[in-house]
Amino acid sequence: MSLLFLGLRDRGKWGKVGILPGDIALIANSFVKNRPQKNRGINIDVFVSRTNSFHELAISKDLVKVGEKFWIAETRTSVDQNAILGNSVMHFLGYSEDFLPGYSRLQAFVLELEPRGFCIVSSFRRAHHDKLARNLLMKLYPGATRAFLTSRDMYRIISSANKLRKYDLRVRTDFARESGEDEETALEYHGKPVQELPTIDGLFRAKKNLRRSLTMYKLIAAQSKIPFEITFTGEGHISLYEGGFEEITSDYVTPVIDVSFERIKRFSKRSMSETIDKKPRPIEIDFESDQFTTAGDMKSLIAHIQKYSHCNYSIVHSGNPHLFMYLMDSKEHSTFSLRTLGSDKLIISPQIKTSPESMARFADHLLSLPKLSDGEIAPED
Repeated sequence: MSLLFLGLRDRGKWGKVGILPGDIALIANSFVKNRPQKNRGINIDVFVSRTNSFHELAISKDLVKVGEKFWIAETRTSVDQNAILGNSVMHFLGYSEDFLPGYSRLQAFVLELEPRGFCIVSSFRRAHHDKLARNLLMKLYPGATRAFLTSRDMYRIISSANKLRKYDLRVRTDFARESGEDEETALEYHGKPVQELPTIDGLFRAKKNLRRSLTMYKLIAAQSKIPFEITFTGEGHISLYEGGFEEITSDYVTPVIDVSFERIKRFSKRSMSETIDKKPRPIEIDFESDQFTTAGDMKSLIAHIQKYSHCNYSIVHSGNPHLFMYLMDSKEHSTFSLRTLGSDKLIISPQIKTSPESMARFADHLLSLPKLSDGEIAPED
């Protein structure tokens, strides 16, 4: 693989980082093909940028400084006309021996796909990849946030890719949360022939009827001349075992960025400090059926909110049944309120200073409760 990095060097510098031209699609596909262990998937985590591109965030956070836990060691700009990766930029990472021992410099990179999103890719073991992704997010915060998908988002993305590729995707393993439960349970179908594995449509209908919120799929193609197998989670993580990098980028990574970015956009310019009339613009979440009719429903909702690790809260009223509470995001001190409206609506109201990321994170947590997973953010009036 090192041969791919030979070539004419661009003498331009981005800080102390050498910028080189390269065929991004060729490099990425070779990265997948030449990974150290074939039974270990390529790990991909998707992130969304709020205002700045990744390289602008990296400069502001001094990610080019050698000697930290990790840094940008080399940047590749595209010189090809590839329809999917032709406008992308690849940043290979260096990392200290203390932080990630035993890995070479060419085993992880950040792929900057467009100004509003990027992904971190590695051939590390999953635990080490998660460590790098987590620390990168902490370094870039609050300029970047992790992607998050509801069960419905996941279904739509997978279904769209399945129709495009005609793979007849089947589910080898799925993880889900039962209604009212926080622990994930797995259903595995490894003993069955591929043709007997559940289809995406069939499994999604079953989970909806059983009130199970899907959090992860392990997918395999039943009909394809080219092997295809991935794991896809609601937190924007993809493990690629079989398949092409361009295909994964176009069918999964880019849609995840689009869905997550639009969610952030819908939560933007709503606090009192951002609106022209200095009045908050609340977010309304609608449900297909009654969800808040008993004291038990309120208790279940409050218990779920208590498991959200990024906020402090104060309950003003709970009963009748009706819920009204104030919350503060402990990450960035954004404040907002939550209340029920009737039996099938939740209202999130920003206060004087509330970031769209804090409201979006909290709304995503609310919808991760299985019985609320079908909630939809109401369109603007």
